[in-house]
Amino acid sequence: MLHLILAIASATLLATGLDPTEPATPYVPDETEQRIGYVNSYMMSEQKSERSHALRKLADDPIAEVAAAITKVQLWQDMEAGISTRKIAIPTGRKQAAKTLEVELHVPEGYDAKTAYPLLIAYHGQGGDGKQFIRASLALLGEQAKEFIIAAPTDYNGMWLGSSATESEEPLHLINQLKHLVHIDTDRIYVMGYSLGGHASFLMATLHKDSIAAAVPLAGTCAIQMGAECLDVLLPNIHSTPVLAVYGANDQSEDPATNAPAGIAVWNRYIKQQAEKLKLPITMIELPDVGHGGVIPPKDALKETLSQKRAPLPKTVSHRFRHTPQARDGWLRQTKFSGKPWTSQQLIVSPANGETVAEAMAAMLKEKLGYIGGTIDGQTINIETHLSGQIEVLLNDDLVDLDKPITIIVDGTVRFEGIAKRKIRTMLDVAREDWEFQRLFPVHFQIGRKGKAVQR
Repeated sequence: MLHLILAIASATLLATGLDPTEPATPYVPDETEQRIGYVNSYMMSEQKSERSHALRKLADDPIAEVAAAITKVQLWQDMEAGISTRKIAIPTGRKQAAKTLEVELHVPEGYDAKTAYPLLIAYHGQGGDGKQFIRASLALLGEQAKEFIIAAPTDYNGMWLGSSATESEEPLHLINQLKHLVHIDTDRIYVMGYSLGGHASFLMATLHKDSIAAAVPLAGTCAIQMGAECLDVLLPNIHSTPVLAVYGANDQSEDPATNAPAGIAVWNRYIKQQAEKLKLPITMIELPDVGHGGVIPPKDALKETLSQKRAPLPKTVSHRFRHTPQARDGWLRQTKFSGKPWTSQQLIVSPANGETVAEAMAAMLKEKLGYIGGTIDGQTINIETHLSGQIEVLLNDDLVDLDKPITIIVDGTVRFEGIAKRKIRTMLDVAREDWEFQRLFPVHFQIGRKGKAVQR
């Protein structure tokens, strides 16, 4: 019987003009497939020699072709749909063991690792956990949940103004680990939370806006805990990241010390006034006859917010922060403080003659907080910093014409003049470090307090 089957197969091959005695021609990938393979190898390999080999293979390729290959990397594995518990290691410092963050992960039906999916990070309220809140998030999203990967951490930390420098890295580590685990559309990363988680979501939009497309705080506020003056200084950070804040009109109380109205509703009304004055993309929805519980966002508003994409790289950036992990805005980053960052949880001010307490506090906060800001006007990049010992400037052809000379001015001093060289290795290294394949930067400058800018 076997001989008969083989004979029939051979006859079929001969009938089609194929000789069964000839060996099959091995499949040879075309140039594009080879290029993607080398990029995959560069991203995945922990061995420097293997990355060097891949880089040599890519060195003579047009940089635009390598950029196209980076956007087509295949670095993820398929996984089963549904909810699973994941243990994610979060570094806590050189001398301390990594923290294990427990995360409930929802993977939608039909998940295909070749496709990039939007990610929603869902922060539970005080006394809750990820297991409880991921189901609440699925209910809030309804049919839209079929599109999303949802990650709900338990016992999260690090997005508060009072967080330590090490703690403030936790939100970025979580996002980075999730980007490694599942295929994320990095232009569509959102945060949403309830109560304490609502505070966390608002603070993510304030201190880590560069990592997210939008925030949805529910029954929460921008809880900076140091008064309206501190809020006024930091709220302008939210210049390009949409925030949908939904809260109950009755979510308020009375300050026992002053008998003045206090609470989330009162605080959010103040934020609404400031946001309108500063023209910030913050939408406040106050639900009548609702207290702290039962805050449900309108379906249309939630759907619209979770359809927003991360804003394109802006020509103007401006960002205040407390710790270096919070110091990112588009194409500009601070990587070292000048001196030590502010760590005290209190402010003691002595107003000068004719100066109000609020004015004195705002001035002190601006002195103690770090700052990076800049504008790109044609081929000139003008940067202002405060308390920055080292900054990094990342550039691509969407920001400047890299075929023409550029000028970089930092705090009034020219630090670079000339043509910046596009580098394949730079583009690969930045993408690998951030696990970011949708914003690519072939030019990377490192600028210290003195001397010329160094192109990496």
